[in-house]
Amino acid sequence: MPSKIKELNESLLRASQKGDNKSIQSALEEGAEVNTKDSDGESPLLLALSEGHFEASKYLFSHGANITQRSDDGSNAIMNALFSQKLDILKWVLDKNKGINEQDNDGMTPIHLTVELKELGMLNELIRRAPDVNLPNEYGDSPLHSAAALGLEEFVKALITAGAVTNFKNHKGNTPLQLAKYGLNRFSNVCNLIEGNSVQ
Repeated sequence: MPSKIKELNESLLRASQKGDNKSIQSALEEGAEVNTKDSDGESPLLLALSEGHFEASKYLFSHGANITQRSDDGSNAIMNALFSQKLDILKWVLDKNKGINEQDNDGMTPIHLTVELKELGMLNELIRRAPDVNLPNEYGDSPLHSAAALGLEEFVKALITAGAVTNFKNHKGNTPLQLAKYGLNRFSNVCNLIEGNSVQ
């Protein structure tokens, strides 16, 4: 790769992470590659999304950014939008990227991430798009396992309503109820919710 293009690509990546629209436009006009990647495999669009730079994200997309591109750790645009913690960005990405059930290198889905980030509004938006709420991560934990272990009552309710299997066992043989009942904390309300909806 010519050194000039490499410098422009690096400038574009920096500008995208900062949400510097003027510098993004300048780099692209001078020949930067809109789908270039940094050392972690993050594209300008993925960087802009994770930092919550909506206008920069839309500009990059309108200039050919690949919204289905994934980083080296397997994260997709939906996952990066979740890190922005901005619902309007998530909705915009979901309208253009159908990878709602895609998993990163650790088996995490966007649903798993909403639980970890404790973003109930984003969870509800994902559920509205009819994802598979039972996909396990590398440890065999479904999103319901995570919500139960963290004692997130509203998340547990939302996941069960969306079809989460309450007796799903992870690789250690534990169900969400067992994690809520016998973990470091005992979440009685979560236990009652799960027990009231258990599949026999």
